[in-house]
Amino acid sequence: MVLILSYDGYEQGTEGVIDWLLYYGHPFLRASANALLRPDSDWEISIHDGQVNFQGVNLKAETGAIYFRRFEAKIPYYDVGDPKISRQLQQELRGEAERLTTFVADSLADKFWLPTIAAANRAANKLSTLTLASTCGLAVPQTHICRSRKEVSRLFESCEEGWITKPIEYCGYYSRDEFAYTTFTSRLNSTQVAELPERFYPSLLQQCIPPSYEVRSFYLMGQFYSEATLTDCSTTDMGETTFMDIKLKTNDEKTRYVPYQLPRAIEKKLERLMQLLDLNTGSIDLIVSETGEYYFLEVNPCGQFSAPSERANLQLEKRVAETLIEKDLHYGK
Repeated sequence: MVLILSYDGYEQGTEGVIDWLLYYGHPFLRASANALLRPDSDWEISIHDGQVNFQGVNLKAETGAIYFRRFEAKIPYYDVGDPKISRQLQQELRGEAERLTTFVADSLADKFWLPTIAAANRAANKLSTLTLASTCGLAVPQTHICRSRKEVSRLFESCEEGWITKPIEYCGYYSRDEFAYTTFTSRLNSTQVAELPERFYPSLLQQCIPPSYEVRSFYLMGQFYSEATLTDCSTTDMGETTFMDIKLKTNDEKTRYVPYQLPRAIEKKLERLMQLLDLNTGSIDLIVSETGEYYFLEVNPCGQFSAPSERANLQLEKRVAETLIEKDLHYGK
């Protein structure tokens, strides 16, 4: 049986894979960390023999492969009349939940994971991954963590291409009413720099690489499935690119998505990076500069791949499902 660790609700990288598991008639079970905490959920955890049961299924006995998307619980905020105590209570409940989810994962450590939680957490650190990518021979943009206007001004004087800013962590989504909001990669200009406070929260600045095009490559068990994004990078009268985040061009009529073959030399370096990260899957973002040089940006172990799968006809959900079935049959023996 394939165990899918994901959210309760819709998740892009989960639904399409489930569709293919259903098509092949292969047994699977979907579980979430939130379900683990709900009083009415059907979880049974026995410490003395390490057994974990969910919905009447002995996960240790029945599971051969695990598809990891997310396994983090959303901890509610309980207002007990004192904000300080309420926050402390929420933090302690979060710690309790983390210990539970860690135990569940550890009890299934001998199964096939796509990917493992440890590898996914390690690769989620963009700064460490950029450093490791450089040791693998991949070109990476200059990257700095700044905390003062003086630091940013000094960087602006040293690089004529300019600088972009983006989260150190992955971009989150915020929902209000019927709207969803997210953060984007954006290019800093001199006016914004001048308006910065003297000191501020540590922020990531990265050298701006004028792109010829961008590549999203999905890595799965040693194979790369890539899509190139061709778009109109128009500029303003100031010579500034009108966008720095491809998500802002998703519905632009001038944007084209095509299947793409990375040079073998780049694939070998990327494969070495994935091996060092102990990742058997992940979504890799690259920029190809105007001079034809490939720049590694980041790898998201649990990144969304349904959009490039559909646009470039890569059938990634099918490939993931077939991998899980193959490994389940092997590890479940």
